[in-house]
Amino acid sequence: MKLYSNREITTHEAWNGWRISKEGLITPNGWCLTPDRILTGHALLEIGAETDSKNNTLIIKTARLLKGLPHTR
Repeated sequence: MKLYSNREITTHEAWNGWRISKEGLITPNGWCLTPDRILTGHALLEIGAETDSKNNTLIIKTARLLKGLPHTR
């Protein structure tokens, strides 16, 4: 029931603003993290090579830019 109640996860300071919804784990800035996104992010962090770190930064910057583009069909 707590999973669908859109409540905060815990009172621990590190989780302030995080919550659970039917769609997934919601970050304080409103991003919905599905299990596949969480696993992908963790895998990228596990790799940890310097070039991968630079690529991750570039991917995140590009994703943020793409998010701001208008949707067309």
